[in-house]
Amino acid sequence: MSLPAGCEADSYNPFRPDVSGDPFPVMARARAEAPVFFHPGMNTWFLTRYDDVDVATRDTATYSSTLTKSLPAATLGTLAELFPDGFPFQVAGLVNSDPPEHDRLRNRFHRLFAPRAVAAWEPVVRAVVDDLIDGFAAQGRADLVADFCRPLAPRVTAAVFGMPDGSAARINDFVDSWARLHDPALPTVDIVRHGRRLRDYYELVTGLVEDRAARPRDDLMTRMVRACRDEAEGVLDERETVTVITAFLLGGIEPPAHMVGSALHALFDQPDTLRRVRHDSDLIPAVVEETLRHRSPVLGLTRITTRPVRVRGVDIPAGAAVQLLWASGNRDEHRFPRADIFDVDRPDARRHLSFGAGVHYCVGAALARLEGCVALERLLVRLPGLRLDVEGELRPDQRPGMCGPARMDAVWETAA
Repeated sequence: MSLPAGCEADSYNPFRPDVSGDPFPVMARARAEAPVFFHPGMNTWFLTRYDDVDVATRDTATYSSTLTKSLPAATLGTLAELFPDGFPFQVAGLVNSDPPEHDRLRNRFHRLFAPRAVAAWEPVVRAVVDDLIDGFAAQGRADLVADFCRPLAPRVTAAVFGMPDGSAARINDFVDSWARLHDPALPTVDIVRHGRRLRDYYELVTGLVEDRAARPRDDLMTRMVRACRDEAEGVLDERETVTVITAFLLGGIEPPAHMVGSALHALFDQPDTLRRVRHDSDLIPAVVEETLRHRSPVLGLTRITTRPVRVRGVDIPAGAAVQLLWASGNRDEHRFPRADIFDVDRPDARRHLSFGAGVHYCVGAALARLEGCVALERLLVRLPGLRLDVEGELRPDQRPGMCGPARMDAVWETAA
């Protein structure tokens, strides 16, 4: 049954500031003692077991995504002056829509992000990875999060989309501002500041869409603009086009950074595994999948119930916010034996929930996997003896909902 008191429910809350750096013990307790619970302070229900999260993620008729990208009402009111024609990022996109609207959007883009299509981008990803490593390889030490993990996805995204120089920084600004605007206690002055960043980014993408429509190029932006104007799937208007493209850019930035950082951290913690991977690069895809299972970059996403539903004997009303804790499901001992152990030989690690499931399975999953595999391969090849700096700092990202290192100082051998 649900928990009656907010203080009691808070003991199972993985978003608590004091546990957000390592939420897995709290999630393990929830799976054992209260696999379905209600947190009054957050006005949110939580699902923690693999089977329940998997079912809910796939059941779009019961668990709706339509409010996934919603911002606090007061924030939207403040932003109205910056966006007199309406806040564009609330328009239905892939993340915040349900079938059949979701199908109308997804079908036109699926082929662009299919594994075979993404494989053609490997030279671009490899060039970005090597360029980043060039920036610090000779130093023999670096904060791998700041110098490599965080810049990686924005740089890759800007390159494959054919965006102008400086776009990676603007992508980072947009992602940061979007996350901060979800804070209901954010002061008005900060709402305005971050809103201006969103407006700047919207104008950037709008200009690129208009340019590719008039002057097509051999890049992903051109292909996406063409897909948005596909008459067979239904032509999207300008706002829908910009919003959908923006969603792709938003969803593919933070998770790869945490994925690569967590993979490195796990390998540093297991020297024997690190040695195996150094001598057998064919293990790298398994490292990526086990990292996604063991330390999901995103703890989960929220859905809204369209009808009353009972889960493990607990009644959840219609219109309720339900947090689907993918990261908890990935550590469910009923689904993955020895779930708390990082094991590159795990045969079913790819069954993790970190990319979602069903119709909402992440369209960009193949690109994230490619980024992770190329990044680990090149780091281990180019930085001999790569290891944690015992005199440096290793600090987790303590932002609620995220999982990965915020700083990770490392050292390696360099030529004398």
